[in-house]
Amino acid sequence: MTGGLFWSALELPRAEAKELTGAVESGDRSAFVISTETTKHCGTREFSGGPRRLSADKKSLSITGLGWCNNLKNPMFRDVTTPDHGPMDTWRKWGALG
Repeated sequence: MTGGLFWSALELPRAEAKELTGAVESGDRSAFVISTETTKHCGTREFSGGPRRLSADKKSLSITGLGWCNNLKNPMFRDVTTPDHGPMDTWRKWGALG
């Protein structure tokens, strides 16, 4: 865990990670896939809660479900958001992204 948060960084099969942004269907569940180069949006921020998986090549994240903000300095603290929500001034890159 990074910073005591509940995100997980797991490898995705390449077939699931080939699209870099937008909602995609992966097997029996939907996922939002976002480039790890995306800045100032919820899916790539440090202070988030929710399930996400880092692709093997670390170029994309697959995110299933919504996340919540754990940053006390963010006006959206404890709010539930979609991975593409943003931009935000209090954004800090998730440590697992390098």
